[in-house]
Amino acid sequence: MSDSNEVTAPIFGPTMTSLDEFLEFRDLAEAVASYASYAATRTTYIEPFPFLSLPPEIRCQIIHQYLHLEREAGGMAKCLHYDEWRNACCVWYWPTNLIICDRHAATELPPPQFPPWLPSLAYGCKQMLGEVGVEMLKTTARFEFKYVWYREFRIVPWFMRFLASIPANEGFEAIREVNFPHGRYPFFPVSETLLMDSSALLIMRCPNLRNVGFTFHAEKMTMKDPENTWDRVHRPLEAVIEYYQLRPMLECKRLKHIYFEGILPRYSSSYPSQPLKTLEDLGNWLVDAFEEKGREVGGVEVEYHERNGYYVGRRKGRMLKGFKAPKAEEEARAQAPKVVEAEVEAIDSDDIVNHTPVVSYNPYDLDWSTDEDDDYW
Repeated sequence: MSDSNEVTAPIFGPTMTSLDEFLEFRDLAEAVASYASYAATRTTYIEPFPFLSLPPEIRCQIIHQYLHLEREAGGMAKCLHYDEWRNACCVWYWPTNLIICDRHAATELPPPQFPPWLPSLAYGCKQMLGEVGVEMLKTTARFEFKYVWYREFRIVPWFMRFLASIPANEGFEAIREVNFPHGRYPFFPVSETLLMDSSALLIMRCPNLRNVGFTFHAEKMTMKDPENTWDRVHRPLEAVIEYYQLRPMLECKRLKHIYFEGILPRYSSSYPSQPLKTLEDLGNWLVDAFEEKGREVGGVEVEYHERNGYYVGRRKGRMLKGFKAPKAEEEARAQAPKVVEAEVEAIDSDDIVNHTPVVSYNPYDLDWSTDEDDDYW
């Protein structure tokens, strides 16, 4: 039991040894007493304004500037691994593109509601997770989904679950451009019956989709000749359309541009003369199909490009005009006005002799350089 006369030691040491220590103690005591008796009111204290109470437009601008600061600090482009060519994969290069690929198992990725590329601000609350995610989705130019045939976990369904976790369908509405490089996929996989099921579903779920890109190897556009197992022949166009489920893409109301890239074979001895003819026919078929749908003026552009070797970035191709365009040009040429023989016969032969100058020329004096020749070479 403690003694009632026990003396408690002072704060600033066992004893007050100087006037300065006493003054410091007095100032501290007065400050604590003043703070304890202070009543915080609207007239004397400005409380922090809740961020979520700001108008949505202002919050969007603040989040956008925050994303730029995070990018400059290096906290956003988190590369999860490298592919076989030592290229960074599963990384979000905001605002350029997001590159993700198939994985061996779902355990290699976090739950789709918490993707590893979002900055720290997104995890403040569920509403912030949605707003930051939507801002990143809206301002990202392209989303690329790399398929790897020997990996069982498909990345597109995982990404769709992430989009579905954002309220009011804003995740799907934010997607503007997707790219599916299918170049290395086998045409008829053993473990799946429909390779493009999830990809086609993603295209249909994005109402504001503007651009779609596909990459196919010549091997996928050809097949072994039934009569000669060494040679390859063109795969039927209808088989490609049905297998990759491209017909539902015709229902995309806001689609403006489709990009097809074909990879030429490294060894073409067993391939036909035009190994990517089926892919080009696919682009022409889409042009005609969208025109039959009665799309608005301008329609849907289909760009076609062929390349050799490794991918070095998207290259500009040529615009396809559809199967109907060559036929229309032939019909126009056939209906062009011809010189009526009667008018030629009506010309007096004397007038032709007297008034038609005879021009003699040396073919070596002609200028054979034209714009077409320059473009060709």
